[in-house]
Amino acid sequence: MRTARSRYSLEQVQVGDRMRVRPGKRCRVDGNILEGKSSVDESMITGDPYRWRKLSDRVIGATINGTGPW
Repeated sequence: MRTARSRYSLEQVQVGDRMRVRPGKRCRVDGNILEGKSSVDESMITGDPYRWRKLSDRVIGATINGTGPW
């Protein structure tokens, strides 16, 4: 069983795994926010220069987490 502090490669991520994304870090895979709230920089996907507030929402891999952990 993986803990919140475990580190593992992208190839080891499986459907159903839970991951913590710390502020300023990149989301490595597409997924859903289950806990917490933050703003997410999706400019590399949307071209929009703004950070979008996320709360129980989908996130896209390669986007950057803003100020809160989730």
